[in-house]
Amino acid sequence: MNNGQQSSSSSLQKQLQQQQQDEQEEREREQKMHIKKPLNAFMIYMKEMRSKVIAESTLKESAAINQILGKKWQDLSRDEQEKYYDKARKERYEMCVMIQPVNFFKK
Repeated sequence: MNNGQQSSSSSLQKQLQQQQQDEQEEREREQKMHIKKPLNAFMIYMKEMRSKVIAESTLKESAAINQILGKKWQDLSRDEQEKYYDKARKERYEMCVMIQPVNFFKK
């Protein structure tokens, strides 16, 4: 290749690298802006109890652990479940307050 072709090829490579870098930065920005939904009562229960179930069990597969947690959830009394429903309501409320824009001009 002559000098003109090498510089052209090098220029194209730099443009491609810059485009890929820009696309990666855009994906990272979008991921940072994403707001996750608040957890429901069962998911809060699972989050709290997963380590205990894993410690008590010889099973390591996620699906098996989830089945155990689901059974334990069903075996909880309504009063015991209510604790987690309250946490879920609190989490939803806090999420709404956090993302809802404040309207100072509303009468």
